[in-house]
Amino acid sequence: MISVLSFGTFFFCSPFWVCHSFVVTLQYPVTQRHSQVLVDTIAGASCSSCLFLSPTETMAQAVSEAFDGREVNLVPTGGAGGSGGGGATTSAMVDTISGDKYFVKSARNKLDMLRAEYLGVKEMADTNTIQVPTPIAFGQHEPTNQAFCIFEYLEFCGGGNQYELGVQLAKMHRYTSENGMFGFHVNNTIGATFQPNTPWMDDWVEF
Repeated sequence: MISVLSFGTFFFCSPFWVCHSFVVTLQYPVTQRHSQVLVDTIAGASCSSCLFLSPTETMAQAVSEAFDGREVNLVPTGGAGGSGGGGATTSAMVDTISGDKYFVKSARNKLDMLRAEYLGVKEMADTNTIQVPTPIAFGQHEPTNQAFCIFEYLEFCGGGNQYELGVQLAKMHRYTSENGMFGFHVNNTIGATFQPNTPWMDDWVEF
């Protein structure tokens, strides 16, 4: 059975994000671990000793664990400041050790929203059909309830092949859910608007 999942906007409008609605189609198994900071990373790790870290240090810890514990030192840098959807702010961080640059979205008391965005972008990245920022980590600085999600920083350039973009977008939309049903394994938001995606349903109209 070929089916597709729900429409959702995980990319919010800012100079360094692509803005469009899309269909995501894969189910990603999620493991959450609770500690002083809740983090879900590429490596599936979580921060276990971050109570006294600043928000930036907490983000650095999350990135470190995503890359098998390598040393990371994040500092703010220019290139992505502004407001994102749902009340989140956008910024850029650079690792002074590796030189890698990251795009960051953060918001107080918005862990579920940013977690859903992280998972949605990961779904698209896992299709290997269209370039999206690689999701690195998400988590929350518990003392301030400052939630965040961290992505690869993409440098935008002019021009581009719009036909090829359309082909890649169409290929992404051909991916279907493993269970052949309509929905997604987490609810998400479009901007600040709640979008229910659960439970999974057999019928598109009912969904």
